[in-house]
Amino acid sequence: MSRTNAKTPARRRVLLRAVASRPGCGWWCFYCRTPFTPEAPPTFDHYIPYSMWRTGWHRNLVLACAPCNNAKADALPWTVAYLLLNQARTALANYVCPPGDYAGFDQNGSR
Repeated sequence: MSRTNAKTPARRRVLLRAVASRPGCGWWCFYCRTPFTPEAPPTFDHYIPYSMWRTGWHRNLVLACAPCNNAKADALPWTVAYLLLNQARTALANYVCPPGDYAGFDQNGSR
């Protein structure tokens, strides 16, 4: 995937159109769904904070209004946090009690 640096106005417009054209995105704030206006232009936000996942992938960028972008800061979105915790819980349960045939054993592991 190509990485477009948004340091120039022309490249910023290209990146804005690319991010806004993705499914689930558009010309409104990703978090509060407020439409963008000339008075309140869109800002780029790393969905998974750059401090946690250092990547320049466009898939990690969303358009957000300035108040939502500042409020989110370096926080992990709750949907991602929930998925990670759920996956960790499942992995831990399989590690402690791996799937298998436990017929004939009680809860304490004795026959």
